[in-house]
Amino acid sequence: MRSDALPQRAATDHKVEVGTSGELEAVGPGLAGEPSSNFGYIPPPSGGLAPEHFDQAENEIYVVPNPATPRSLKDWQLDPNHDDPTGVKVEFRHLPESHGKVTVFTLAGDRVVELGFAGRNGNGTVAWDLLSRNGQEVTSGVYLFTVEADHFDRFTGRFVVIR
Repeated sequence: MRSDALPQRAATDHKVEVGTSGELEAVGPGLAGEPSSNFGYIPPPSGGLAPEHFDQAENEIYVVPNPATPRSLKDWQLDPNHDDPTGVKVEFRHLPESHGKVTVFTLAGDRVVELGFAGRNGNGTVAWDLLSRNGQEVTSGVYLFTVEADHFDRFTGRFVVIR
C-alpha cells in the first residue's frame, strides 16, 4: 500500500514506515495479536507488609496457590520428610512486618491450625503443609484465615482446597 493511498486515520497492527520503494513496511513486533506486545511480568509481593501499609492488607495479603488443587500444588510440592510427611504446602504471603499468627478455620468456624510468624526480619511468608492441628490432612473445602499481629487490625481472608 502506498503512503499517499492511506486514509487520514489509518490503523495498523504493526509500526509502519515508508520503505525505499514508497510502500509501507511493517517494522518491529505487532501491537495486537502478538503475545509479547501486552505482557508484563509483575512478581506479587511476598516480603513483609510494612506498618505504613497495614491499612492496605485487604489488597495485599494472599494465599498461593489459590485454589489449591492437585495440579496447582504440583509446583509447590517438596520432597516428603520427617517434618513434612506430605510434601504439599500453601503459603500465606505478604504478612505484616511484626510478630503474629495466622489461624485457619473451616467455614463452620472450627479452628484447623495456628501458624506463628515473625515478620520483623522482612520475611512476609509462612508455609502450611495442609495438615490440621491433629496431624490429619485437610479435606476439600473453603477455608477462612485470620492474620493477627502487633499494631495490626485483624485481617480475614479465604482460600479453597480441592483434593
